[in-house]
Amino acid sequence: MAIWFLHASTFSMLPLFLKDGLLVPFVVTSLGFLYFSIYLLSALERCSEEELRLGAYHKLLFCLPKLDLAWIVRWKFYVSVSVMAGLSIAAVALAPPPHLPDLFPVLVSITSFSHFLGIFIYFNIVQFSEPPSRKSQKKNN
Repeated sequence: MAIWFLHASTFSMLPLFLKDGLLVPFVVTSLGFLYFSIYLLSALERCSEEELRLGAYHKLLFCLPKLDLAWIVRWKFYVSVSVMAGLSIAAVALAPPPHLPDLFPVLVSITSFSHFLGIFIYFNIVQFSEPPSRKSQKKNN
């Protein structure tokens, strides 16, 4: 999840990179980071429900049938990276309509905000659903 957050935060700065003429460093470092994190660190292969701490989500989604949440998270990551790549290419290759000159920066902002909100909710659910640490249990005894 942290890798996903880092990639989304770099993508959120795309309009600034384009304004400053830093498209090539953005593309090279983004692709290098994805390669390093996915293939060398094998982040997606170690993406299980236990490692992602998705047990609390099963409690929240009790009315739905048992879902493989790790598989869903993995595919959401792939779709997310595809959307970010598509928006990056569109922002560079296409001219916005004359009546919407800020179309691509707004789309990048909306996409980035949705990522940040989703990651914020995920980390809060994980944080508040974890059992208390052993140190706090020892102090209470």
